[in-house]
Amino acid sequence: YGLKELEFAAFDITINGEYQHMSHVQVACEKCLMLPHVPVLYEGAWSQEAQDQFTFNNFIEGTKVPHEGIVIKHHSGERQKIAKVINPDYLIYGEKHNIGDSH
Repeated sequence: YGLKELEFAAFDITINGEYQHMSHVQVACEKCLMLPHVPVLYEGAWSQEAQDQFTFNNFIEGTKVPHEGIVIKHHSGERQKIAKVINPDYLIYGEKHNIGDSH
């Protein structure tokens, strides 16, 4: 993604064993922890159209490098209800540019 150094962004947090909704993650990261967080692209019922909107034809800003994909998770945060959808264009790009397996 063009980074010069390793960077961290929060995705999920659990406090005292209890999953925190993404809105709590954003508040905790921005106001309390002062950490960057992964943006929420969509919140609502799953649909193929919504999934495809964020998976296909999306590129890293200012480049022709396709986004790797998206993570879909249930609002409960249950780990068994999380999926990663890889953009096929990213896989093709990765093979052509020998970027390795980063997912």
